[in-house]
Order: sequence, then structure tokens, then C-alpha cells
Amino acid sequence: MAIRTFIRSAVLGLAAVTAVTAAVAGSFAQAAPRLGAPPVAPSQPPVAPSQPPVAPSQPPVAPSQPLCTAGSLSATYTLVFGSNATGHVEYTLTLTNRSGAACVVSEPLALTLLGAHGQALPTDPVFTAGGSDRVVLAAGQWAQAVSDLSPDLSGPGESTRGNCEPVAHGLRITIGTGSVRAPMDATPVCQQGEIAFDRLRAVPMTARCTAGALTAAFRRQEPPFDGFAEYALTLRNRTTRACHTPSVPGLRLLSSHGRRLATTVRAGISSPVVIRPHVVETAVARVATRGGSCDVAATRLAIAPAGGGATLRAAVRPPVAVCRDGLIELSTLFRNG
Repeated sequence: MAIRTFIRSAVLGLAAVTAVTAAVAGSFAQAAPRLGAPPVAPSQPPVAPSQPPVAPSQPPVAPSQPLCTAGSLSATYTLVFGSNATGHVEYTLTLTNRSGAACVVSEPLALTLLGAHGQALPTDPVFTAGGSDRVVLAAGQWAQAVSDLSPDLSGPGESTRGNCEPVAHGLRITIGTGSVRAPMDATPVCQQGEIAFDRLRAVPMTARCTAGALTAAFRRQEPPFDGFAEYALTLRNRTTRACHTPSVPGLRLLSSHGRRLATTVRAGISSPVVIRPHVVETAVARVATRGGSCDVAATRLAIAPAGGGATLRAAVRPPVAVCRDGLIELSTLFRNG
């Protein structure tokens, strides 16, 4: 099915999961017998239990994990492709534990939108009630929270011409005495920076997608118009195990003889995406067909699903001579249907 929507890449450019709570199990001491007293014979013979003892329904709870520090985390805040509706869009906050040990993220998070020069902007986060306020992240694991904001519905006192607020380029998350900066797909955030956040949820750990685990296709969806042709890049997990890949994979145009052609990918902020077994993830690619220098026709596309290393290849159908130094405006990967 042709994909007919593409969102502005500059302004408008996971996973069902559970939160884990740690507690400490207590122990009960049995009363010791009184020393020096003779044993007392029972007045009645012992009665056999009518039921066998019941095993505990839950295993002992492990001791709590330490809190994550700002230095142990990395973060991104990315536009959800195709989420724009009635003046609102969705963004996903991703926090990754980049340390070598498990740690806990506590909610609610302390958040501040940042301008182009790092200056604090009006920010009004609203958090969903209920659920756990502690998210345990193993080493290398990440958690995500989907949020909703308006880039163009002005609030009281905001301008109705141009941007309602200064354009935000990042989100600062304060963790203890430090902070981590999440780069974000640039956008103004109206209503004095109001953002409605779902609960942060840990994403089950998966292996990185390898080139051998995926199949790829690159097919035109719309003919050239206004200097661009629209293609769909699809990645299918052909294995029986889920794996993850950057939402913006590395790309390289190739000629019919395998020569590497000029390739310039313009995309939003990348974040990890889990591809489930036999599921297809799609990205929309707008390919420049005129303007500037144009190379020979590209017949194949090399894709690096892990952002580097081994690549898989897809036929470019139909082949296209890409102009403007091989410009490809690429959306992030998303589930199409």
C-alpha cells in the first residue's frame, strides 16, 4: 500500500513493557526453647496435617537496586512519525542505562525544555497517575514514555502568529544533582510548554538486528513531483526472535557496478526500535530528483541496520539518479498498519 504522508523533517521529523518494583524480604526468628526445663509429653498424639505445606507463592524479593545517576543514562526525545492530528503530535522519550550495572529511575521526572543555545524554555509536564514510580533498568536496557504536545495551538498570552513559543531543541532531565540532555526533533511547544507524559516503561531487552536477520526493500510510492520522488524503505525481521535497530538506519546509494554514490541523509533524531519476528517496519524516503549535481542512476541501496558494520542490500525500484549530492529526506522507522 502506498504511503502518502510525509512530515516535515526539520520540525515534525515502543512496545508493551512492564515496570518492576524492588523490595527487601524480611525474616522471622523462631522462639527458642526455655533451657533447664524437662520436656513435657504431649497430652494428645500429634495430628498429621490434612494438607501438605504450601510453598510461598512468590520467590524472595531481591534487594533494591541503586538509583541511576545522570552519568549512567543517555536520552533522546523523538517525534513519532505520522502522529500529527488536530494540532497535536506525539514524541517518545527514551532513557538508556549505559552503565555496566542495573539501576532504578524514579518518577516523576524533572524536565525542562531547552532552546537552540541551551536556554531553559517554559515547560509544564503533566504525568499520568497510577502505576509504579520506580523503573528498574538492566545494563544496556532502555525505558520509554510516549508524550503528547501541541506545536501550533497557542495558549493564553501566546502569539497567534508564527511560533507560539521559542523552538525547543532539547529536553533536560534532572537526575539527582546532575542532568542528562535529550536531543529532540525541533519544535515549539505551545500552552507554555505543556507536555502530557504516559508512564515510563522498561522495554524488554533484545539483541541488535544483524544484516542476516533482516530483509529489505526500497520501492517508489509516488512519481517525481516538485523535485522529489517518494520511496518506501522496509525492513522485515525474518527470524523468530525480536531484535532492535536505530530508527534511522545508515544508507548508501550504489550504482549498477556497486560503486558507492554520493549519499546525504537528512533525518530526525534516532532512537532504538524493536522489530518483532516477521514484522515489517517502514520509513518514508523523499529522494531529490533535480537541483544541484546529479549522479548516475542508483540501482541498489546498502543499509546498515546497526548504524555501522555489516550491511544488507535492496534493489532500488525503479532506479533513480539522485541529485543534490544524493539527498534523501528520511523519516524514522514506523509500523505501517
